Amino acid sequence: MTEAMAPDKASRQIRQHCRKYGPDFTKAVRACGITFGLLIVFSTLIVLFPCWPVAILMGCAIVRAFILFHDAAHGSLTSSRNFNKFAAALVQPWIARSAACWSASHNNHHKVLGSDPPPVNFPQQFLPGGQCFDDSRTVLFSEQEFNRWPLFKKVWVRIFREPFLFFCVIVPAQWLYRPSEWPQQVQHICVHAMFYVAGGYNAWLCFVESLWVALIIAGLLFHLQHQVNPGYWKNSSGDFDHDDACVEGSSYLLVPWCFKWVTLGIEYHRIHHLSVRVPCYDLQSCHEACDPVWLQGVVSVPAGKALRSCFHAMWDEDKQRFTSFDVYRLLGLED
Repeated sequence: MTEAMAPDKASRQIRQHCRKYGPDFTKAVRACGITFGLLIVFSTLIVLFPCWPVAILMGCAIVRAFILFHDAAHGSLTSSRNFNKFAAALVQPWIARSAACWSASHNNHHKVLGSDPPPVNFPQQFLPGGQCFDDSRTVLFSEQEFNRWPLFKKVWVRIFREPFLFFCVIVPAQWLYRPSEWPQQVQHICVHAMFYVAGGYNAWLCFVESLWVALIIAGLLFHLQHQVNPGYWKNSSGDFDHDDACVEGSSYLLVPWCFKWVTLGIEYHRIHHLSVRVPCYDLQSCHEACDPVWLQGVVSVPAGKALRSCFHAMWDEDKQRFTSFDVYRLLGLED
């Protein structure tokens, strides 16, 4: 076969293939053991040797723990509901989120992925009473929408969506602003207190730095999972198709082997969106066992494409592609 299989047919084949994979208690326990073991080891290093390299390692371990939490919230970590709740509860203090609140938001992301394109009247849809569909989006408006705005709005939105500020400050800050998550935030404060008591100010500061690293990595992962070209973003009242959104709107990040311990398989994101029942520890096996014909339309993202895609800040309604601000476009930082 010389042509790519139609996305809808490929998605059906992949969904059927995914039925062979499901929660495995032994694999889940091993993944949990490694994850919490890393948290303990790096926590000890933070107390004994607080420094940036340790903060980066700890940040990576927290990202891994979050992906484990993500699967537990989906109910795909194991077939045991109680074990999933237990695993999620162990991670909650590290990330200041509850499985229930996370699921409410994240399940909606799976439901409406690719169906809420601009123009979306940014930022009103994010304010109380507004209508925000997929709150995991990092591209929030279209280029045409941006060009229609008055100068003062262009200026503050341009500052707000400056990639370095957005991913290094705004994304980490918004994660912590969750008034409804106050019980988990109290638990999170206790973790901070633990580091301060055990290692003093330097250990606490190192832990804060590790959280910052974790939130930057997580924000970029969310961005690169869906905001890469060719993108998929169509109105739900038009020719939107959910399977097409899963296939064409979810990427396959080519993560180097030395970082796979951090991502825990979530880079095989097309598989995850087609079947949330495939746990993180089996996503790679599931992907590699697919017929190559089914994967001909997959959006592969190597390092260069990932770097350029990090600067995507708008959606071009005419070209149906993600685009960057002019200054980064001139520098070649647009895919």
